[in-house]
Amino acid sequence: MILDVEQTRENLHRKDINTALIPCTRLQYDSYDWFGRCEAVLAEKDEINPEVVLIGDSITHFWGGKPNFGVHTYHPSYDETFAGMRVMNIGYGWDRTQNMLYRITKGKQLEGINPKIVVINAGTNNTSTTEEARENTAEEIAEGVAEVIAQFRQRFPSIHVVLMAIFPREHEPTHQRRILIEKTNKILKEYAAKHSALTYVDLWDKMLTPEGKLPQEICGDYCHPTEEGYKIWGAALRPILLELLKYV
Repeated sequence: MILDVEQTRENLHRKDINTALIPCTRLQYDSYDWFGRCEAVLAEKDEINPEVVLIGDSITHFWGGKPNFGVHTYHPSYDETFAGMRVMNIGYGWDRTQNMLYRITKGKQLEGINPKIVVINAGTNNTSTTEEARENTAEEIAEGVAEVIAQFRQRFPSIHVVLMAIFPREHEPTHQRRILIEKTNKILKEYAAKHSALTYVDLWDKMLTPEGKLPQEICGDYCHPTEEGYKIWGAALRPILLELLKYV
């Protein structure tokens, strides 16, 4: 359940509540205008008329597509993955589940459209502590992601959810952030197994070496995919979407 708590630094660092459930506008300053991207989405969503919506953070945002506001790179794999589909990319750099919940519930980004599929890649930024917000636990992050799903289902009861396991981060498998993400994904996988019209996609085996290391060829900064990393995502995602679009 979304928490009706004021967006303040004090509240976003509280330990007695799940801060991943507090709807928030921009928390971190990034390489683009968060509010400008919101305006671009509102201006373009009806023209796009998406059958597929992508929602997430910078990993989704910087892949490409429309709206292209705030995208600074071009990845050919985006066009290859979504060729022949009407897709709206509402990934936002630095977004946590809090930001996604705000955009869904208060940002009007889903009004007037009727997508058949949503691809959700959320939660990696909830593993960071900054001045604006604390790191969340695995249980809190999973609850935040589940609430993003619930909000989509509330608006589009027949929508099919493609839930991405949070991508691996950091070079070494023993890094604390990697361990936190693994714990979160375990909960998300269990959640997915209990819900219909939901496809869970885990790319860890394809992104990591046999020793569990994350190569720079896949994620140059050990977080954001390179074109090679995006190709892995696209190769897994495209056949799923094509099959689903036959029936949903």
